[in-house]
Amino acid sequence: MARRFSEADLPGQRPDWRELVLVCGKCQRKRDRPSFRDDLRRSLKTAGFSDRFRVVETTCMDICPKDGITIVRGSEIGGIVPLVRVVGPDTDPHDVARWLIG
Repeated sequence: MARRFSEADLPGQRPDWRELVLVCGKCQRKRDRPSFRDDLRRSLKTAGFSDRFRVVETTCMDICPKDGITIVRGSEIGGIVPLVRVVGPDTDPHDVARWLIG
């Protein structure tokens, strides 16, 4: 009989960052903003918050807005219905960074 997989088989580790931000890579390319994630990361670093946020590019999240870039804030997806944001195609990453910092 096979051994049952348990939580003990998945050791946890605390990251240095406190919040995860997901940016859809397909949306970035479709809106001709391939550096949006990198610009957002630089904005957070310049503001002194690079240790608080981890900005990651993902594959398509199947939201596919007609005119925007899909982003997800980790603190907003833990509920029953996750909240997904759509950033306008001309939105400055500095404005998004200020919103994240609060």
